Amino acid sequence: MLLILVSLINSGLTTVRRALLPIITWANVSCALVFAAVVDLRLAILYLIGVTGAALAFDRSNKNIAMVSLSQGMGHVSRQR
Repeated sequence: MLLILVSLINSGLTTVRRALLPIITWANVSCALVFAAVVDLRLAILYLIGVTGAALAFDRSNKNIAMVSLSQGMGHVSRQR
């Protein structure tokens, strides 16, 4: 891919700025995928369940109940794996 982008820049079909954006974007995406695949997320999932449980217990307004319930459900589903 890098050789294709260099050829496009040399031929004048694109600029350096427009050619660097896909490289930076996909480098960040691949780094995040590798990080998610390697890191053990069990502790983070337990924190998510605890924080959302505390939010449900102590928040008396119904303003954020849907988002907190969704987060807690996602934590429980992730914990099941």
